[in-house]
Amino acid sequence: MTSGRAVILNPATPASMKRRESLLDSLRKSGLDWAEDIEETRIVITWEGAPKPVRPSPVCRRPALPPPVTLEKALKSRFNCDPDDIEYWDELIALAAAREGIAVQRIQVRTTWQSEQWAGAWAVIVSEYLAVNRSNGYWTVTHVRTGLAAGSASTLKDAARVARDVSHWPEWAILQGKADVTPDFARKAREAFQAVAA
Repeated sequence: MTSGRAVILNPATPASMKRRESLLDSLRKSGLDWAEDIEETRIVITWEGAPKPVRPSPVCRRPALPPPVTLEKALKSRFNCDPDDIEYWDELIALAAAREGIAVQRIQVRTTWQSEQWAGAWAVIVSEYLAVNRSNGYWTVTHVRTGLAAGSASTLKDAARVARDVSHWPEWAILQGKADVTPDFARKAREAFQAVAA
């Protein structure tokens, strides 16, 4: 049981009125019985009783973490990121690949078919000869030795599946450069990709 008494002098001053309101508000919330005697020069407030049981505060839960960035998302974001963000996305690619158990590495790819310009790109390694890397708006199956694009798909999963399905093709081993891509080789490669797409 709780009991108490408060005396507020000069009840007409703003500070005293504020103290009175604050005290009465607190007593109303506590559930105690209280009484107020207002005199000319003072206010006497008395209270007694058992306070209301305090509700336990809800358990503070940390907000859930966002889902981890997938390897596909990291590779997409790294492809066109700002130069200031390259290191960040490189680290996320390595983390996502380790988490998903997928082999990735940087490979050299040709910027265009006719060009001798090369660019570094992160790629999912599918076999000794084939890898899948992000290109401008799609995923490319790339021959690792030559840096030439061999096929494409709209998702990383589809591109990796296609690359795995054609990776057994023995002609990949003899391909050393752009000069080795004869019309006969191109026809056989096109047939191999069409066979797995069907």
